[in-house]
Amino acid sequence: MSPVLPLVTSALAALLTALPVWALDRSEGAGAQPRDGGGPVVLSAPAQEPVSGLIRLPPDPEGGGEEAADLPATPGETEPADATGLVAPAAPLRDRAERGTAAPLNTEGLMPLLPVNRLPVSPVAGASLPQPGILRLTGERLVQQMSIYLPESAPVPDRLLLTLQSSINVLPDAARLEVTINEAAPQSLPLDQIGAFGTLALPAEGLRQGENRVMLTIHQPHRIWCGPEATFGVWTEIDLSRSGASVPATSVTPDPGGFALALRAQTGTGRPLPVLSDTTADPVLLRQVTDRVSEAMGGNGQITLRSFYTPGPKSFASVALIPSERNQVSFRPGASGALVMQIEHRPGELPDLAPHLPPPPPPHAGLQLLRPGDPMTFEALGQGDIIGNTHYFRAALPFRLPDAWLLLANQRARLQLHYGYAADLAPGSILLVKVNDQTVRLLPLDVSGGGMREPLDIDFQARFLHGGVNVLSFEMMIPGAPADAVCPPRQGDMLVIRASSTLNVPPSPPMELAGLIRPLSGLSSSGVLPAAGSDAATMPLTAAQIAAGLARPSRPNPAITLHVTDLSTPQALPAGPHQLRLSRLQEALFPLMPATAEVSPQSPPVFRPEGPAEIGSEPEPESGGFTASLASLRDRVTGPEGVLSRLRDEIRQSAYIGSEQSLDEWLEGRRGVALLLRPDPALPDALWLVLGPRAPVDMIAQSLSDLRRSRLASGEAALLDADGTWAVWSPITPPHLLALPAAGQWRTALGNFASWSPLLYTAVTLGLALLSILPVLCFLLITRTRRGGRL
Repeated sequence: MSPVLPLVTSALAALLTALPVWALDRSEGAGAQPRDGGGPVVLSAPAQEPVSGLIRLPPDPEGGGEEAADLPATPGETEPADATGLVAPAAPLRDRAERGTAAPLNTEGLMPLLPVNRLPVSPVAGASLPQPGILRLTGERLVQQMSIYLPESAPVPDRLLLTLQSSINVLPDAARLEVTINEAAPQSLPLDQIGAFGTLALPAEGLRQGENRVMLTIHQPHRIWCGPEATFGVWTEIDLSRSGASVPATSVTPDPGGFALALRAQTGTGRPLPVLSDTTADPVLLRQVTDRVSEAMGGNGQITLRSFYTPGPKSFASVALIPSERNQVSFRPGASGALVMQIEHRPGELPDLAPHLPPPPPPHAGLQLLRPGDPMTFEALGQGDIIGNTHYFRAALPFRLPDAWLLLANQRARLQLHYGYAADLAPGSILLVKVNDQTVRLLPLDVSGGGMREPLDIDFQARFLHGGVNVLSFEMMIPGAPADAVCPPRQGDMLVIRASSTLNVPPSPPMELAGLIRPLSGLSSSGVLPAAGSDAATMPLTAAQIAAGLARPSRPNPAITLHVTDLSTPQALPAGPHQLRLSRLQEALFPLMPATAEVSPQSPPVFRPEGPAEIGSEPEPESGGFTASLASLRDRVTGPEGVLSRLRDEIRQSAYIGSEQSLDEWLEGRRGVALLLRPDPALPDALWLVLGPRAPVDMIAQSLSDLRRSRLASGEAALLDADGTWAVWSPITPPHLLALPAAGQWRTALGNFASWSPLLYTAVTLGLALLSILPVLCFLLITRTRRGGRL
């Protein structure tokens, strides 16, 4: 053997041993993250290039991905310790490897573009937030108001970033988006990002420090057939987390002020705020943290609870709850770019969070109150001129009536409509006027158009309204002419409804239909509690998550409680006079499993005698003469399908407002994900929420807030469907008179009782009539007796 071979072998072994060490040193150096507590905060901005004019930036490949949780700094790692000196448990090796290879933090932040008003979470014609952080603008033409807040310490940026994509039906050569910043001149850019997100940069003329209003005006010509269906086929989506104004990272520092900005961005984009904790976190302390953070958010956002080691979507802000030997609050930039509010606490204690959280926003002014008895213009209700320019158009005007307003009789409300429409609308064009989704008038738009019409008085039944929030809506549908033609270009407006239109609602005595409405109106986040006997490992966290997203009531009542439980602990389910069976509750809340074909045992053969009759046919009954005719007549009159039975059912259905079914009977055949109920009417302030295995905990609070806002829960139980709608069980319960009516309102109060139960009202009226006759009969008998005695 050659003496050189061992030397070569040793050299190769040394080289292979040194390579991993060299690679590890390089990777640790590249992946080191600055964790200086006073360093800059990064609010995930896309990569940019300093080019003037309209700039096209490459899409961010990690824009929609998930990031590792913002872990606390751990001693013993290659990166420097956090400025707070926090000592936290060591992360598992897999998490430490992910952190070691993370990309460096960006050097610029982004103040995001946020909607001014709250938007629906399902796609509609207009603006919506179908996904957290994604604004969808649907329709051929529409206008959307947005806002951008710039810190006082930040220089005014010279560019505005928009990360967007359009549907394939949009014509890129003709579609445009006009952007108006404050009072500056509008700027136009093409909508040619088809099928994938792309970032455009345009000069930010008009931006200033503080609050800025941005108006988006979109024109989306399309290549599909003209008609109402086409409206939903053209849309443009804007990624709010990657759209806005870039500011230097030093202008937003990790402190309470910077966290307030990050929290505003988090809630404004519709993303839930992550609250990170260990799996052994104290549920009581975690609940206190979520309650205080929710109060700072004003009940306008959602909170999600996660472990440190569970990946999640990118966020602007997050909260970390960490056991420690001291009570302290600090702020640091997280690995994913979020600003982390880090709460260290001793066992059973929490530091004071008030100085570190933004003050609660002022209570929302809410909707305008319509004063019954006085005509009010749309402008007084907060609505300007309504302009429709899409082949399917829907505009909603929400307003409030007093909570103690109730009319069940035939009183009429009046809408005086000031409107006009174009002259060349296709045949079959219509406008539907709706009150709480009940159509009260259909107006044709294909005749006598071309200008404003004479004011039109539309009378409708006031019983379509109710106390609380109501919605007056206008729905326009313009077909194609012909239906298989492309929409021609249009310059003028299709429909105009003036703000001078008025709505007049008659007054009502102080009455209400009792049910879940009253306790829901006063339920606050502190009243959401885990039910006694429920799963102690999961239900306190579930209750905390629901409480965190519950909107603040206008008049909170600390005596009202909502007990949260699920079907895993039958002993925690409520008991009350409704006598709801556990099996029925399981049928309603458990997911419906697909039916499987059952193999039945083979039945023995059946032998039939041969004859002229067809197999399976039955012999015709012999005529019974007069007896059979009499029996047939009796069945038609008194039988199960007879005249008297149908009349009895009609009288029973119209006898009262409410359901004669018990809760157990009402749930038969229904499916949902959660059941809200008041098990004992004798305890009106105790509500229960029973969750099914498919219950979306993140959306339960929003659904409860929507149910309270609509004031439609005039019953004792409500079943939440998987699509977020509530079905309400309303047993027979008379209206409640909350106070003595005024002198002129007694007739209206009696009319409400009569409309609630016409049968009872008729019986009472007949009874009073008989009682009024008794004194006359007595008088006649007495006087006739006396006369007879004298004779």
